Amino acid sequence: MFLNGDDAIVRSLLESPNSFTIKKILGDNKIISIDEVQRLNEPGPTMKIITDQFKDIQLIASGSFALEMGNQLNEA
Repeated sequence: MFLNGDDAIVRSLLESPNSFTIKKILGDNKIISIDEVQRLNEPGPTMKIITDQFKDIQLIASGSFALEMGNQLNEA
């Protein structure tokens, strides 16, 4: 599944993360790619929920400012 952080709908779905909503978004997909992840206000909590609670999902996060995302993430 490919999600684009430039898309306002994608941002609104991912910016207030909770397990239930994320599961509905991801469905049965096993590989999730979020491009332009830096466009999310706080991408860290969303990525943490996906990696911690959905062990069978591989998450790929990318963006044109990927090197600067470290400043937006509170956890490694």
